[in-house]
Amino acid sequence: MGSMQHQKRRFRGAIGAILISSVFSGLWAQPKLVVQVVVDQMRAEYLIRFNEQFARDGGFRILLDSGFNYANTHYNFIPTYTGPGHASISTGTTPKYHGIVANDWLDGRSNYEMYCAEDTTVSPVGTVESSSKRSPKNLRALTFSDGIKLHTNNQGKSFGVSVKDRGAIFPGGHFADGAYWLDGGMHFVTSSYYTDELPGYVDKYNSKENAMVLMKRGWKLEMATRKYTNSLEDENPYEPKYNEGSSSFPYNLEAMVQLKGLSMLKNTPIGNELVLEMAELILNEEDLGQDEYTDFLGVSFSSPDYAGHTWGVRSR
Repeated sequence: MGSMQHQKRRFRGAIGAILISSVFSGLWAQPKLVVQVVVDQMRAEYLIRFNEQFARDGGFRILLDSGFNYANTHYNFIPTYTGPGHASISTGTTPKYHGIVANDWLDGRSNYEMYCAEDTTVSPVGTVESSSKRSPKNLRALTFSDGIKLHTNNQGKSFGVSVKDRGAIFPGGHFADGAYWLDGGMHFVTSSYYTDELPGYVDKYNSKENAMVLMKRGWKLEMATRKYTNSLEDENPYEPKYNEGSSSFPYNLEAMVQLKGLSMLKNTPIGNELVLEMAELILNEEDLGQDEYTDFLGVSFSSPDYAGHTWGVRSR
C-alpha cells in the first residue's frame, strides 16, 4: 500500500512537472513525455474556491505554486460538453473546424442521431457492449498528439485513458496506439480501431475487479464536516437519496450499486482512482518517456462530471 501511494504521488508530481516543463523544454531539448490532464466539469474558479483544501504538496499545489495559471481565456462555442470540450483542447480549434459539435447531434442528411465517438465499422474489444464501437472517425482535425506521432515518424507512443470513451479517444487523436475507457462492468475496454485484443497488462488489471474491491470500503468525507464551507448541507432536497434513503455521507456503496447498478461507481471517486491506476500502468508497461522520441499520455478524470450531474455542483 505504501509503495502504491508513493507511485501515485510520483505520478501526480510528474504530471505537474511535465505540464510545466513541456511548454518550455522546446527551447532547450525535445520533451520525453507530454501529459495532458483534463478534469471533466472542473470550472476554473474551483482553483480559487477550493484552494485552501488542496493538499500541501503535489497535485494542484504544484501547478499553482510552481506552474502557470492562465486565466485570460474563454470558450467561444456552445455547448461545452465533454465531447466538444476534449476535442477543442486536443486540437486547438473549435467545433466548426474539428467537427465535434456536441456529445450527440442529428445528421441532417441521414436523419440519424450521431454520437460523437461512434463508429459502427469497428468492434468492441474487451467487452460485448455495442456501446464500445468507438473511434475518432468523426474528428475532422488533427490533435497535437497526432502532431507528435507525425513529428517522430510514428516512433513516439500515444495513449488515452478515461472513464468515458470520448475522454480517452479525442486526446489520443487519430494515430493513438491505444485508448481505454470503462464499460458498464467497470473494466477498461477499447475497440478494434486500436487493437484486436487487450494488452496483457490491461487484461490482468481487469481480472483483479478493482472496482468491486474499492466499493467495499464505502465512501466517506475526506475532511472534517466543518471544512465543507463551500458546499451545501449534506442532507438537502436537491440531491437524490441513493444512500439507503439518504443523501448524507458516509455512503454504503454496495447498497447504492444494488439500487442503481455497478456503473454507478463511475459517479464516485472510484472512477478516478481506476483511471489513475491505469494511467500509471500504461506509463510503466509501455515505457513512456524512456527513449529519444516524445511520447504522449492523455488522462481524463470524468467522475466529477458524473457526480455533478447526479448530486449537483454544490454537493460535497
